[in-house]
Amino acid sequence: MTPSIANFVILWVTFVSTVYGSTCVHQDDSQTCKQSKTSFPCDLIVDRLGDRPTALTCNQKDCFNILTSKKLNSQTKDCFSTITMANISNCVNCFSEKIQRPFESFYMSRDPQHNNTILDLSSNNIDSDYVENFELLNGPIENLDILYLSNNKLTSLPVSKLTMGPNLREFWVNDNDIDNIQFSNVTKPMRNLEYLNLRENPLQTLDWRSIASWPNVFPNLKVLDIGYKEKDVSSFFTNKIWFIYPILSRFQHLKVIYWPTSQVQCTCPMIAAFARYLDKDFKIVEAHFKTHPHQEYDSETYSEENMHKLFGSGDRLQRYLSYYQEEEAVVCSKDSEWGLENQQLQQFASIANTFCSDISLDRESATKNTI
Repeated sequence: MTPSIANFVILWVTFVSTVYGSTCVHQDDSQTCKQSKTSFPCDLIVDRLGDRPTALTCNQKDCFNILTSKKLNSQTKDCFSTITMANISNCVNCFSEKIQRPFESFYMSRDPQHNNTILDLSSNNIDSDYVENFELLNGPIENLDILYLSNNKLTSLPVSKLTMGPNLREFWVNDNDIDNIQFSNVTKPMRNLEYLNLRENPLQTLDWRSIASWPNVFPNLKVLDIGYKEKDVSSFFTNKIWFIYPILSRFQHLKVIYWPTSQVQCTCPMIAAFARYLDKDFKIVEAHFKTHPHQEYDSETYSEENMHKLFGSGDRLQRYLSYYQEEEAVVCSKDSEWGLENQQLQQFASIANTFCSDISLDRESATKNTI
């Protein structure tokens, strides 16, 4: 077996039947591991740092049953207590039975030093009923940093079920059927969330007044992706930004919006609001999405040093921007106010000063005038 293949083969865990009690045993013999496959899938742990497992993958029912068992003893739970990356995507039939609180006994890392815990539940046919009524996300994942629920069957954004993860910084719900994003039942803001990916959802069917509470729910959001490749959204997103810009301009830390069309109808109040309230580098762009970051990982990625570099506690804006390619600025359409046509939606203060000089860009005076 070559070293590169060996890195992806578990040499660390063997589970004994419940008759003898579940336990975690260090294994260095690949042959022994192969023989143990009858009781436990060998490819569960994909990497470890010394005796500490750091990454786990699970794409078959038998391993999922172990992870979700309510009868795991404390020693077995300790096997997972240092896991910082759990990839449970494409887990065939794992979520079909809708187990109540499946991850209630699944202990991922809760070490304050491990602020990079990742849970990937993408491509599992998970629906909103499972999340809301069967409490899919209930469990000891308070330190969760990145959550993937991409490519499932969600019809609503399950924010009310995520407040138990106060450290969540990236939330991926792209490629679902989300047409409901009202947060009327959310009482606790997600203060650490910086990246929200809603790409490839039928957002054009929404009443956009429902997003009025978003700036309060996501007060530190930096990147919002609402990209969509279908052409039938063009009319909605070209002509309706004037309706939602007062809400978008309240995201005080917003840096980038990935928009689904190349043009929008611009007005001077919209340009001035973005210039007045948002960062001077704020922009609205179109871009092609690459792949989920985890799809590019190899076993070396899961080393403690590399995990800190990728998901450290510092500014991760450049990491978010690296998810995209072929970026192009969105421009004002021909139906925009005079002088704004073909202006790129960036450097808003410059545009406002040139074409909208009668509108004040002073935040304090603008606030007083609206009271």
